[in-house]
Amino acid sequence: MIEAEKILNHLTLTSDNAEPHLLKLFQLLKDGKISLTNQIAEVMLRFPTEITPFLFDVFGNLEESVDLKAACLQHLVPNVPFFVKIALEDELQRIANNPTEEEKGINLDKKAHEVLNGFI
Repeated sequence: MIEAEKILNHLTLTSDNAEPHLLKLFQLLKDGKISLTNQIAEVMLRFPTEITPFLFDVFGNLEESVDLKAACLQHLVPNVPFFVKIALEDELQRIANNPTEEEKGINLDKKAHEVLNGFI
């Protein structure tokens, strides 16, 4: 968690050279070493273009943690700019209309529908 706090402090203080720090943060999230909280999401949302590939990776990977997908749907996707939402539409449509059993088990399909209805 100390590593994540250092990354967040750096990203909060400056936008310079953000990408390597965001990549470390993404890896911590993907590895399950930290959870996507409101504080982390707030910092990540300052960099919508940089977090878009991360969101594609999370939603496009059927093996990715459904908990991480749910956290992204809750904390990030509703708050990203419209151009990011449009870019993610195919991934969200897949979750909404053809979820995996695991995604369906935690109602990720319903959350994806809600998010899609919010911008389509």
